[in-house]
Order: sequence, then C-alpha cells, then structure tokens
Amino acid sequence: MGQLAYPFITEECSQITLFNGREPLESVIIRKSIDIGIKVHLTERASNDSKYENYSISPHYQPEWWDKARSFWEESQPIDSIRRMEIYKYLELKSKGFDSFLGQKWHKYYVKHGQDFTNLRPYVVFFTTSTHEFSPIVEYECKFGFLDQFEAAKTLRLVCEKLGYKLVIRRHPNSLSPFDERDREVLLWDEFSSPNAVVFGPKHYVNSIELAKNSHMAFVWRSSVGIETLFEGVPTYALGSARWALNESVRAWSEEKIYSVISSPAQNMNLTLEIYANYMAKGGIPLKHFKSVNRYFITTLLGDRLYMRLGDRFVIAFSNWVRNSFYRNTRRKA
Repeated sequence: MGQLAYPFITEECSQITLFNGREPLESVIIRKSIDIGIKVHLTERASNDSKYENYSISPHYQPEWWDKARSFWEESQPIDSIRRMEIYKYLELKSKGFDSFLGQKWHKYYVKHGQDFTNLRPYVVFFTTSTHEFSPIVEYECKFGFLDQFEAAKTLRLVCEKLGYKLVIRRHPNSLSPFDERDREVLLWDEFSSPNAVVFGPKHYVNSIELAKNSHMAFVWRSSVGIETLFEGVPTYALGSARWALNESVRAWSEEKIYSVISSPAQNMNLTLEIYANYMAKGGIPLKHFKSVNRYFITTLLGDRLYMRLGDRFVIAFSNWVRNSFYRNTRRKA
C-alpha cells in the first residue's frame, strides 16, 4: 500500500477513537481510516460534561442513539418522583433555550415571547436543520425518512397547497457560515418563497416557539426544536431521522403520512418526551479520570483546567486582565 497522507494513521493500527467526528480534521481521519480498513470508534457527550457515550457506528447514526435512549428508559424504571421532576426540568429549560451540557442559555438564538403570527394563519411551520448538525461521512448517515431537507420541504409544500395551508419555513439561526457569517443557502431557500409560502432566514428576529404555537402544526427534518414544540403541546412530526423520532407517533417519512397527519394532527407524544428527556437529563457513562470535559478545557479531579487549544489559556488570561484593569480604573475614578 502506498504511503499514507497522515503519518499517525498506520497500517498496523487496528482501531482509532475520536470524539463526535463532525469536525473537518476528524472527518478526514475517519474517511482515511475507513478507506484503509481501520475500525473507527466514536464517543460523544452525554447528559452533562461529566459523562460521555460510546457509539459502535456514530452518534450521528440515530438508530443507535434511539436504542441507547430506550434501553436507559427501561433501566430507569420505575420512574420515581425525583426523576420525573428532573425530566420535566430538562424539558422546561430546553424550551427556554437552555443547553444543559454547556450549562448556558443560547442567548444568540433565543427571541423573547410576544410576537404575533396570526396574520399568517392558517399555516404549517417547517423548522430547518443547521448544516452543521449531521455527519459528513456518508456511511454514518441514516437512510430513514427524507434523506434531504430540501426534498422534505418541497413535499411538505406540495401537500400544504393541496390541503389549503400556507407553509412557513423557519431557517435554523445557526445556518450561517462559522467562518464569515455568510448565508450560503439563501438562494436554495428563497426558491420556496411564493404567495403560499413564507421563508424566515437565520437573521430574522423570530420566536420559533411562538411561531409553532400559532401554527396548525409543526414539522422538522432533524432539528431538536421538535422536542420544544412537542413540550409546548404543538403536534410535531419529524420528516427525517431526528434524535427524538423514537417511534411512529412522531414520524412522517412519506408524502402519504404528511397528508394524513396534517388532515388529522392528533398525537400522543408523552412517552417520546419522557424517553428522550430521561436520557438527556441523566444518561451516559461517568468520566473516570477527569471531573468534566467541554470544548474549551478539561477539568481534572483536583479542579485544574487543561485547555484544549493552544492560545486559549492566554486569551482567557488576557480577557481577565482587561476586565480587572477596567474594574480598577472605574474604582479609582469613583
């Protein structure tokens, strides 16, 4: 075999372990490993930064995640009052834009309540998925439902027109390029704009929950916003392999099913919510050698921080120095 492009991947390797596998460098390593027959194992964050999860295929291959969530649900039985309260708390915070893993609210994407969308009625809302939310490795992608969110949206628009509903598309706020904040999908989505369809772009000031609550019902391809709309009591269906699409009660994977659920949007989603939120609140394998791990730094068992990227320690130290200097100068002037 010819010389490998990456010297740390050798033919003698039997396996390689990576986290998540979605970043560009990780994707290149995975692609090369698969091509030369090296087994790839992926780990992913779990319910908080002190837990992780192993995947035999990929965290982006949803059936594997569905099995883990269902198994954890069965292991958690019977659900006592404390666990039920934790489940509800997770769902409540999720609906308010809180990321339980990072321990922070997504202020950048969260828009306060109070918007009025009654002028759009009657309408069906479709929430798009960020282009960063699925694996670039084709072997790790699910083959369930609509394989492409543009095709899903086209089919949904066609059914809405037949049934007399306007289609409102709310694009994911995180659909802009992480490098230059450019919208490289704008032309693709603008093609949907018509007298019977409205498109809200990623920079539009739109409260997604209010938009859903004023709609006839909601659809997503894979976005986790479906959990939030289900929690708010909005009939919601996945057009693709969303993580919360655990069973048939929340799946609309064909034109016929879309037609059926729009015509009769009755839905029993309580079990789906509980299975999903139970795992997201408590699931995963506890770390043994570290207290916590996030994208910026590792916290050791002694409480020390080991920064992930070169320069992070300097940037944080410099920011603290600037902030403290400003505070001292303000005190002197006072």
